[in-house]
Amino acid sequence: MVAAERDPTDHRIMNTNHTTADPVRASIARELARYYSELSGTDAKPAPMFSLTRMLNEMRTERGLHDGYEREITSGAAMIGGGTHDPHRVIVPLGALATRDMTTATDAGYLVGTANADPFDVLRPYSVVASAGVTVLSGLRESLTIPRVSGAASAVWVAEDGVTQYTESQATIGSVSLSPKVAAVTVAFSHQFQRQAPAVEMLLRQQLLSAVGELLDTAFFAGSGNSGQPLGLLATANIGTQSGTSLAYAGLQAMRQAVLTAGGREGALQWVGPPAMQTLLGTRERVASGGRHLWDDGTILGRPAHATKLAPATTLICGDFSKAIVALWGTGIRIEIDPYTSFTTGVLSARVVLDVDLAFPQPTAFSVATSIT
Repeated sequence: MVAAERDPTDHRIMNTNHTTADPVRASIARELARYYSELSGTDAKPAPMFSLTRMLNEMRTERGLHDGYEREITSGAAMIGGGTHDPHRVIVPLGALATRDMTTATDAGYLVGTANADPFDVLRPYSVVASAGVTVLSGLRESLTIPRVSGAASAVWVAEDGVTQYTESQATIGSVSLSPKVAAVTVAFSHQFQRQAPAVEMLLRQQLLSAVGELLDTAFFAGSGNSGQPLGLLATANIGTQSGTSLAYAGLQAMRQAVLTAGGREGALQWVGPPAMQTLLGTRERVASGGRHLWDDGTILGRPAHATKLAPATTLICGDFSKAIVALWGTGIRIEIDPYTSFTTGVLSARVVLDVDLAFPQPTAFSVATSIT
């Protein structure tokens, strides 16, 4: 049966293209998601290995990343994010850079589950913020506003239903706006180093993820809110404060109490400080001759304590990190290649770009001690 030609005067058919634009786009996105989910593999049929080395080597050529499995993944990430594939500026889902042990008896292998790997699961070994359990909003495409609660509504008991009047108690509501802030770092790889693939594949992944983790942690703790930076925790108004002078056991107890009183959950409470603070508090006893120290076996007051060079000096942070929000735009990190700079030295420069913003809707769920002695 021969299909009839479309009548150009049939406006009903022509208008269908306009009225179904959004459903068609949604259908394409669902099909892409299904396709790349299949590419991520199953227990019965392992997926191909996403090779960062192969991707970088192709990107530095004149044609750029133009074919292969890596091109499939990065092109799909760009399309799902509403963009188009650029062979020299690609979008790499963080899930494609995840690693795991393939079996309990073999050496480390690679997990390329671009559809099912959570971005922060990938970053946790490289970011204190990711490890501390912040709330993540990923895959964003537009700016957004979220409510800020500075005073919660209180519950009341009703003596006799239908007789006793309810007493209104409204929460104090504000708002926090989030919009993408562009953070970028340059990572250098030698051409000779790349040619050793696959032996150096793991090292390349670690170097790249470490750079992304440092970008995130630096912004979270010390972002100024100016010159394109997100507003970090220490520059946020209304966070709790504690004197750092001769910080002792009572001061740590006061910090914890402030966080819990503000609505923080004890099970989610975490501590963060620089390595020098870990050393200082790790040698300071809770009570004289008590045998236990303030920073003791990776914990403070029984909750996990993280030491990172990216935490501000002489500072200790206590908080329910789930009350902080990290917003990520797009479907992954953007990697851009400069094949010309440092060409004579055999060095390849790759710029890693992350679109991110931070919000602290409940700043009182954090307590910070500064200038600790």
